Amino acid sequence: MILSLIFSLISITLITFAGVGLSGGSLLYIMNFTSLAGVLLIFAVSTLLSGYGKQFCTIFSSVKKFKSFDLQHLKKSDETLDFSIKLLFYSAILIPVFIFIYTLSNASKSPELFSHLGQNCSVLLLSLLYLSLLEMILITVKAKVRKSSIFFMAEDFLQNESQTKPGKKENSKSILKNIIGFVLLLSVFIVYGLFSGVYSWGSNNPIITIIDVPSILLLFLYVLPLLAISGNFTILFKGLKTAFSGAKTDLKSKYLYQNAFKSAMSLNWCASFATVICSSVCILGDLSDISRLFANFAVGFIPLFYSACINLVLLFSEIKICKSAS
Repeated sequence: MILSLIFSLISITLITFAGVGLSGGSLLYIMNFTSLAGVLLIFAVSTLLSGYGKQFCTIFSSVKKFKSFDLQHLKKSDETLDFSIKLLFYSAILIPVFIFIYTLSNASKSPELFSHLGQNCSVLLLSLLYLSLLEMILITVKAKVRKSSIFFMAEDFLQNESQTKPGKKENSKSILKNIIGFVLLLSVFIVYGLFSGVYSWGSNNPIITIIDVPSILLLFLYVLPLLAISGNFTILFKGLKTAFSGAKTDLKSKYLYQNAFKSAMSLNWCASFATVICSSVCILGDLSDISRLFANFAVGFIPLFYSACINLVLLFSEIKICKSAS
């Protein structure tokens, strides 16, 4: 498991640096060792106080030792990581949000503070960036632990060929229904925008506004390598194929697919949040051109839109898998 930790850390670091470069910022904007040390320290203390400190450390052992874990140890590790993710979120977000609120409330009272407001806020946001990146590492490890637990409880998934396979007619019918469903959902989205009057606010085409290839690329570059490290890359696409084809599946496959879907959704959400924070830090770090401020923030928040769309597809797939399980 220690190798998964190292590979996840390397992958996340490289993609984050690439994201900063695509945002037109400097690496100096996201490198703040005080904020990083603070997040790590708060997380370490919280984990120790929770009583899961020793169990958390045993998770990141050698590959040989991890393979020797029994089912009870794996379940305990899964529980530890679940609590650790929640502890990291609530403990690491507490102090930055408090300082952020205090900084904004006193900005007008100090001319010096107001003149450096953008840079001060960008430094505070760095804690949320580190929080998102660390969350992705824990989610990756949790996905691998849960996959091992599922394999421990049943026969090898790759050797399980007992599931019922529908005919071509049933496959085509299911795929057609899914396509019609997503077209209908898109139509509702368009009609809502027309009747709400949102599209009349500006002269830009709403479709062109949300098209940003670097944002899509960053989400895939964050999520797919981490899924591969956790061992759920192939399972995710098998699950998508099963969900959209309408095939029946057994309980073992259901749990594997659910683990892959939930892990992908969590990683995707953290990746989009980290991308938005990266963009915001780069924007606030250099406010020399105020005229581009709102346009830059608009582009910076596009990853959240893509993340919601992708997670909606994954959630629908998970629901279909749950309904099709025998």
